Amino acid sequence: MAGNAFALFGCEESGLQTFDFYTLFYVFAVVWFFYAVVIFMSPTELAPGEGIAKYALLKLSAGFKDDFDGEWKVYGACAARFAGAAIGGTGAFFLWATQDWEDDSFTYAHAVIVQQALLIAAWVFCFLSHRDELRMVGFVGWLIGPVVALILAIVLLSDQDTNSKQLVDGLHDSGANPEFFLWFIAVLTLISAVSATLGGFFPAFDNVLTRFNIVDSGYEKSMLDTYMSRFAGLAVLQGALFNLWAAVQYDEDTKGDLNFTVPLIAWIICVYQLVNFLWHSCSPAWEDCFQPFLVATPVFILSSLGGAAISGWYSACHKTATP
Repeated sequence: MAGNAFALFGCEESGLQTFDFYTLFYVFAVVWFFYAVVIFMSPTELAPGEGIAKYALLKLSAGFKDDFDGEWKVYGACAARFAGAAIGGTGAFFLWATQDWEDDSFTYAHAVIVQQALLIAAWVFCFLSHRDELRMVGFVGWLIGPVVALILAIVLLSDQDTNSKQLVDGLHDSGANPEFFLWFIAVLTLISAVSATLGGFFPAFDNVLTRFNIVDSGYEKSMLDTYMSRFAGLAVLQGALFNLWAAVQYDEDTKGDLNFTVPLIAWIICVYQLVNFLWHSCSPAWEDCFQPFLVATPVFILSSLGGAAISGWYSACHKTATP
């Protein structure tokens, strides 16, 4: 079927005839772009969130209960910026996967450029809004990875201007070696994702990040700070999985034998975000924090899209071991 065959490396052609992955990727892209904007703009509180408008979830605070410590402080606001940017970057990968873009007008490297540019924009927004509260010796560290990855992606695109040259071993032109660039970008984004996730879920790492990034030595994180830092770490991990996929599948000897495909990545993203939402909504410490519709909406979306992704993956991309 017509579409971006590169996004379905490792899937069987016979299975692709029975499952429309490309429409599914479009749905993922639309949903991810929408919520990227919602989350990125939530700290501004510009969107309507009262009365019936709150059910549209145009800002996160619309789903907070009155007793929730939901003040947008520097830590939570910056985490929301990075989370929105990271989700938008993942949306760019899903958009890339939707079709065979004419004349390679939107390649994998283009998606990486969008991903890293959005993270840089989040850093700039956070700096401009909270520069007096941020300790620059630590905060600058969150800029280094995206800037380096952006430069690498631009160089890769300038030397290898098609998907096949960027993603298929042996087809690249002289110049930038795609395998080196893909692995370097993957490692950079994984380091950022792991660092942010550890900081969100483990107090020891959280204390280090707070001390290195916040000027106020007595800064006390609100529940919103904690929630958004966890969410941001998991959001950055989404894009890192795509970067890792590109590096792993580049090797012609292994990509056809891997179950690690784009549909599986889509399912993994849905599963761990779903677990995160359910854990926070069911935990006694968080039971008075969120309105039921704030929990029900992402649970419905993630379970529906995740179920579709794993069904398609199992029918077309799953490979059982051979004796």
